[in-house]
Amino acid sequence: MASQLLYTSAPRLLEAGRTGFGTVARHRAVSGLLVASVERVSQFARLSGLSTRRVVLSHRIIHAGAASYHVLSCIRDAGSDYTGRTNHLAHHLIADAREARAAAEAGITPADVLKQMRWLTTWNEAPRFFEPSEEISLTSFRASPGSGAWQRVTGNSANALLPAQAQRCLMLLPGEDGALDLFQESLQTIGGTAAWLVSFTTHLEPTDDLAELRWLALSHSSPIRQQVEGAVRTTFDLTAPESLPTPKLPELKPAPIASPSTNVLRTAPSPHQATTAIPSSPLPPIFAEPTERHRRSPWPMIAIALVIAAAGIGAFVFLPKLPSVRPSSAESAISLAKSVDDLWQKHRLNLPETKSWLKAEADEALVDAHHEALKQIIAAIREPLSPTEISMPPRTQNDFIDLVTHFRSWQRAVQQGVRDPQWSGDDPHEVQTAALIAISRMKEAWSKVVFAFRGVPEMPDVLATEIYTQVLKHLSSSTAPKQGTPNQWLDLLDLTRTSSSPQVGWIHHWNFVSTLTAPPTTSERTKLEKLTKIPDAPVWFRQLTQKRLDAAATPTITAPAPAAPMATPAPVKPDEPVMAADGPNSTHPRFIIVESLILPLAKALDAMPTLPVEADMQVFIGSAGVAESQLTRWKQLGAGGVYRKSFNDALTLEFSQHRLAKLPDPNVATRIIARNASGNSVLFEVIILPKAAALIDAWAPSSDFTFKDRHEGSRTLLDAAASRWLQTFIIPGSSPLRLQHVDDPTRRFRLKNEGNNVLVETDTAASASNEANKSKLNALDVEIESLRQGIRIDEQRRGDLASGNLAKQQKEDSIRRLEDSLEVRQQRLLQLEEDRKAIAPDSPQFLGLPRGMYSLFAGLRRICEIKIESSK
Repeated sequence: MASQLLYTSAPRLLEAGRTGFGTVARHRAVSGLLVASVERVSQFARLSGLSTRRVVLSHRIIHAGAASYHVLSCIRDAGSDYTGRTNHLAHHLIADAREARAAAEAGITPADVLKQMRWLTTWNEAPRFFEPSEEISLTSFRASPGSGAWQRVTGNSANALLPAQAQRCLMLLPGEDGALDLFQESLQTIGGTAAWLVSFTTHLEPTDDLAELRWLALSHSSPIRQQVEGAVRTTFDLTAPESLPTPKLPELKPAPIASPSTNVLRTAPSPHQATTAIPSSPLPPIFAEPTERHRRSPWPMIAIALVIAAAGIGAFVFLPKLPSVRPSSAESAISLAKSVDDLWQKHRLNLPETKSWLKAEADEALVDAHHEALKQIIAAIREPLSPTEISMPPRTQNDFIDLVTHFRSWQRAVQQGVRDPQWSGDDPHEVQTAALIAISRMKEAWSKVVFAFRGVPEMPDVLATEIYTQVLKHLSSSTAPKQGTPNQWLDLLDLTRTSSSPQVGWIHHWNFVSTLTAPPTTSERTKLEKLTKIPDAPVWFRQLTQKRLDAAATPTITAPAPAAPMATPAPVKPDEPVMAADGPNSTHPRFIIVESLILPLAKALDAMPTLPVEADMQVFIGSAGVAESQLTRWKQLGAGGVYRKSFNDALTLEFSQHRLAKLPDPNVATRIIARNASGNSVLFEVIILPKAAALIDAWAPSSDFTFKDRHEGSRTLLDAAASRWLQTFIIPGSSPLRLQHVDDPTRRFRLKNEGNNVLVETDTAASASNEANKSKLNALDVEIESLRQGIRIDEQRRGDLASGNLAKQQKEDSIRRLEDSLEVRQQRLLQLEEDRKAIAPDSPQFLGLPRGMYSLFAGLRRICEIKIESSK
């Protein structure tokens, strides 16, 4: 059964606390991750040249987590919303792969569902969840016969084959209607499950991602035509049918000739056969029905059959050494399909879209190109530091593109990480913090790669090995480290140790030697003598050990106590400054755990990297969203690593094996801060945001969360302060960071780490294009001018009414209605003028991040609110 989702503008949305555009109704089975993906494709542009009466019908394949969904959508204008602004309604039907397969087996195509579905045009109800009885079965629709659209538009019904033969195409139509009928006939030429692999839209929107859509339709005079024609796809101009290429007609085989004495029953074709048949062609039939004369006299046909049989016998007898016949196209397709299955089985791939597409293409060169890319990926996994470039096949599908793209990102992260000079730093706490963040980001990038595999391949420990090697090299130098305790350095090595890391014996005795102050006992002296002979110990360690032995051998002489000198006050040592945990200035790692349907809390805790836990650390705990001063210090009471507010409190916080093992209440949003024994520096911070907890931010609003953007050519980056702060985030589950404007939720931006910088990328294609922004300006100018003209007319009518001869009551009522209308128009005009200023091409925020207040999201969960000030 297929689920439903409705997206429109409303004073109250399904998500508590939200207003404006968003989801007002959906089935509970639609996950939060899928909701976000569907909302992204729910936009309706209002540009000059685009009719507001158009109805956008589309079919997309959307990936959410490890699953794929077929989303059938109807988007249309919905008049004015509760504020008087323009509104639109997007009604979506969401089906999983099993439901789509059942529809395909019944001969039903996505276009059939789009044509027959009863799409909603308005929504005036309160936000709600749809009931299970409101789920829709795709098999309840029927396979529709072709309407002859290609024959009407181009004069040749065989042209319905063209979109399937072009794979990715753009159809230019004489008007804005009729695309769905054309798509329906073309999908019938494909038939079966292959028809459900075709994504399309009847009206391309500026915010659409072209990579998600195989077939596009546009009016010949559309203002966004130039934006699309620059992409790599075949264009079919249906306004000039003579320019269309000749479709490749499939070979037709004659039906077997029945014997005159046999009673043959003519049966109707099955639904599947009906979908695979090509539309009627104006070309003359290759095999015509026999005439009446032929029916009366079968002897001519018998004679022809005898001649053909004799020729066949002669060829068999006299020409036995003819070259072998090439396999048919059907045999080649079967062989290639088996090759694809073997390739997928060999690498245990979970890429169903590409697998089905390769089988449908039956192109050996494409299969070889995918095989080569997979070999390069496997080679790069075995040797991550080798300069292996993954070559993208010339044509492929979205899930394979995602695999190559994410793997390239992981490659870059590995190669940048091993070249980072900070692994040989002097401060073990800073190195450990940076290592935790870098390794976590590496795992985050790797988690996006393993979605493509049924069996999760193990990530190479290249970065951890490099950090371990650099730290060990630093400790093995000729001089002792200037900062840090032996236990801190040992914790750092334990964090980065792998199965291939060399065993270092001396470092485990470092703490014993350094803390030995009293004269050693006999057993301690024996141990010290052995430690001086450890072959892999650095020079400074052997010197320190020998110094302890020499001090023990020197007899202690008790000298008479000298006379007490005059007491002089000792210089006052200033207290070490206390590092604040609030705000973005502290560089401690921030572990943010966001529970979701895909990532339960227990699984998220298991996915956390090891924490820089210290035995005598101070722990502060309280509700998320509050300042550190409002947190309560818990003490280590009972077993090691177990913290309580008091002995009588049953609630416990537990750390085990450098991990967070137990929470006091897993249903409450919690903030945990760990400090060192002196309380001066912050070791780490953990924010727990359970699914069952109230929707609160991780940190309270603060003026400290104020940043700027900066530009490098056409790229927009966040300033150094924001970049440093965001790179301390460690979020298990690979939840991407993004920004969303508080006042205009359509302004969404993705945040991407690039070394020490954070790149800002627009979340929609429209915001990334100057042409699209100019089109917005044109649409705003048209509406502003229309409003100004309407205001002038209303003011003139008000003067006419005041001087007219109407009755007093009638005149007052008319003037009041006119003034109400004027007030609404004037408010709308002021709003549009503000909107125009916000996206004007000459404004500073046009090229970068618009100034204002933003919500920072980790996946679908808001983390906090930040302010962006323009750098210009």
